[in-house]
Amino acid sequence: MIDLAYYLLPTAAIAAFLASVALRAPRRVGVKVLCIVGLAGFLPLTMAGFADLLGRPKPVALLQDIVAWPEATVIAATMEEGEKIWLWVAFEPSAEPRAFSLPWDLELAKQLRKAQADGERQGSKVKMRLTRLKDKPENRAEPVFHAPPPPPLPAKTAEAG
Repeated sequence: MIDLAYYLLPTAAIAAFLASVALRAPRRVGVKVLCIVGLAGFLPLTMAGFADLLGRPKPVALLQDIVAWPEATVIAATMEEGEKIWLWVAFEPSAEPRAFSLPWDLELAKQLRKAQADGERQGSKVKMRLTRLKDKPENRAEPVFHAPPPPPLPAKTAEAG
């Protein structure tokens, strides 16, 4: 919810600036009152729009921080053939998962299903290479989705028996 303030506060500041410019302009009182009413209606509508967007998956194409997060853990995924692939992913430094949508791609859907099956069999989590998403499908040398093998168990010691 704090992310919402990062967008709402600059929007409110710009709206207030534009309203103050309109109020200082040599206009009739009716036009100035209309500016204030417009500002009063603009801010709640903007807040409602941003709040509505918080619950929707964002397209992966809008993801900017690929350099900061080269890989993410896929918590859940669902797909509708011919439509979209919806993902709920977690980035390692952050505890909050994010929802994303990918355009339908049969190859990505196969990779995701295979990685989910491998992860279930191995007992590991499905990972997503974000840097591979920006590549064209024919240029992807590595799969976007994979299930890394679980780390090996620690070596037994003589005391452990």
